[in-house]
Amino acid sequence: MNWVDLIIALLLLVSLIIGARRGLFSGVNGLLGLAFGIIVSITYADKITAKVLSHMRISPVMITFVSLIIFFVLTYLIFKILGFLFYKFAELKPLGKIGRVTGAILGVFEGGIVIGFVLILIMLLPLPERAFSELDNSFFAPGLRGTTPFIYEETAFLHPQSPNFIEKMKQALMYGTDFSENQRNLRFPPETQAEKIIQRMEYYFPSS
Repeated sequence: MNWVDLIIALLLLVSLIIGARRGLFSGVNGLLGLAFGIIVSITYADKITAKVLSHMRISPVMITFVSLIIFFVLTYLIFKILGFLFYKFAELKPLGKIGRVTGAILGVFEGGIVIGFVLILIMLLPLPERAFSELDNSFFAPGLRGTTPFIYEETAFLHPQSPNFIEKMKQALMYGTDFSENQRNLRFPPETQAEKIIQRMEYYFPSS
């Protein structure tokens, strides 16, 4: 275990406590919100990049980074608001101890999904290799960062036109590149930040 594991363990513990306080229904609603947040943010990443670049010259990596955060958060908030309204109108009653226990379990899953999404965002930042080495040597980080591509690809029936996580990220991060020549084989060593990110993702998620 390193300092990354300590932070992740603390965050998961906090998620467990929050989940226990909120209960089962809030946990289910939160999981759905996070899952759809991943689906929506990744599905529309390349479209947002294209839209922004049609009006201004800016790094596709930066656009992708910001759009992922915005769409993820907005989708999650929409689900939470809808869940709150449903809870009030349906007049659902707390399930007591069962609700707290199941809520705690779901809270840990929610925390893991959020941490995994943040780890994907970290991959888009121009951090030194030492930072990525710390994450690679972590017990929790390698598995958690795989939750985002896993959720996206396992829900491909909801977005059949873009089922592959890495290809979707490649279209967003390398917008404007001619993919017709060689879509999968990037230059080695990578020459741009986007190429470095994609090659890192292909290394971390070889089955994506």
